[in-house]
Amino acid sequence: MGELAESQVLDTIVNGSGQGMRECWRRRLESMRADLGYADSSALERLLIQQVTLCWLNLNLTEYRHTNIMKQSITDCWPLLGKAADYGSAAIYKGVREPCV
Repeated sequence: MGELAESQVLDTIVNGSGQGMRECWRRRLESMRADLGYADSSALERLLIQQVTLCWLNLNLTEYRHTNIMKQSITDCWPLLGKAADYGSAAIYKGVREPCV
């Protein structure tokens, strides 16, 4: 089960970057498992180690997505910001005291 989840997260991270990137992530996960003693662990400990490495991978996916969002230029978002600013100005001008949504 954990291998399937790991594979899906890797597919999301790599997303067309090629198998080289996938292999780098996979080796990093193997290294982490080895450092945590995966090979000599009981079944329960292996499940826990697998969960820890999957959480680490999910954290990296979240940071990767956040970085891509933050790389967007403010000009890409300007049409939305402009509409919000216009609405806010109109609400203030009309004396509306409700918060703008």
